[in-house]
Amino acid sequence: MPPFGFFAFFLTLFIHPQQVETSFYKLAGPIRTTIVAVGTNGTIARTTDAGTHWNITPNNGGAKTDLLGVSFIDSLHGWSVGKNFTILETTNGGISWKNKDSSGFFDLTYVHFVTSNIGWIAGTRGLILKTTNAGKTWTRQMSNTTDDLWSGSFINDSIGWFCGASGTILRTRDGGLNWTLTKTMFKMTALGICFLDSLHGWNSGGYGSIYATADGGKTWTGQNTYEDAYLFRTRNFHYAIQFADSMFGWVIGSNGTIMKTSDGGMHWTGRDGSVEDLLHDILIVDRNTLYLCGNNGIIMKSSDGGATWNKQTLELTKR
Repeated sequence: MPPFGFFAFFLTLFIHPQQVETSFYKLAGPIRTTIVAVGTNGTIARTTDAGTHWNITPNNGGAKTDLLGVSFIDSLHGWSVGKNFTILETTNGGISWKNKDSSGFFDLTYVHFVTSNIGWIAGTRGLILKTTNAGKTWTRQMSNTTDDLWSGSFINDSIGWFCGASGTILRTRDGGLNWTLTKTMFKMTALGICFLDSLHGWNSGGYGSIYATADGGKTWTGQNTYEDAYLFRTRNFHYAIQFADSMFGWVIGSNGTIMKTSDGGMHWTGRDGSVEDLLHDILIVDRNTLYLCGNNGIIMKSSDGGATWNKQTLELTKR
């Protein structure tokens, strides 16, 4: 069973005058002021004024399944993917969505476009799909694994990585024609991955794991040492990791975990978001401006580099 189902407890978000049951799994920022979050039952939340106001709509594009990934290539064009092979597309910045496909045995967990035409989707049982025509058609690529894939990172249309169950790390240097499989130490589930260039990257996952690489993902070194055990509360799962640059990065996860590093991951310090819910994703706009999302309808924003966090107020859009 995917971590989203096993570890997530879907609580209730109360939005006057209606009640909506939701969790948010992924964030994307088409532009600095427009942020989109996707979640359960085809729910999409959207702000166009940097979080001052949010509108939330369920069952976008007719989708009633959970949306697990979202990606924008510009201010207008974006895609979202989810369970039961759901693929949604927007051409107006997320105001409305069209359902491109919702029939399949795979759950789609990740989508990312590197150009207006070239993009990838990853999913359960090692599924990797690539498009070269803006999502009109998708071609399956050989992943060399049947492990569920949870996240990815691409620096251009040739070089990218996926991570997944059992410590699976996949990397390609030829646009996905070939994927090389490696495993992290102890084969901890890898839920988040972030690369800044062709060599330097990080991944995060099960039981407080954070790994770093300086050789493009061929080898990985653990960054949470013994003395960090209490801070990392080793039973926590780290669902996402993102870096603004080679020094400043954040990791978020279960039990409201928010961690920050200012030295490339050599040391991590806790940040109080005043929540205890599972946090699924973090979006970095710049060093100071951050968004995160999670269970219980949580979307939070920081304007001071993660020192303080403010819960965002969501309003249900009437159709």
